[in-house]
Amino acid sequence: MTPAPAIVTTGITLGTLAILLFLIADLYVILHMVHTIFAPKSNWKWLQTMGKRWHPIHYYGNMALVVVMVIHAIILAPYTGFWNWLFFALILWMGITGLILKFSHISPKAKATLFRFHARWYMILLVLILLIVAHLVSLQSFPFPLG
Repeated sequence: MTPAPAIVTTGITLGTLAILLFLIADLYVILHMVHTIFAPKSNWKWLQTMGKRWHPIHYYGNMALVVVMVIHAIILAPYTGFWNWLFFALILWMGITGLILKFSHISPKAKATLFRFHARWYMILLVLILLIVAHLVSLQSFPFPLG
């Protein structure tokens, strides 16, 4: 295998930064999903406290994530496929709806509809599944060595 060009290395580095931003910005969301799926009747007071404090990290971390992910996707576009673009569309959806929910003054009915397709445990599960599937599928045909 030939070594990766510098631009591809930059794209991979941005992908690593994107996953780090995702894990930090969505730590509470992931923990909440775990709680909802595996221990829905238990009361995790520490998680409720964390959720109240974590929102600014969630908002601004995910804004940074979307920017980094868009650049990552543009750089590595020649090596992507259907699943990557589906994942890309989902992340853009999550980012745009998050901005609308946080910073706009839309009707409560519209906000409730967006909330169902943004701030639910099944949405973060969908993000995680698509993240894994998209990257596993695209790695099979990636022409450069990783690591």
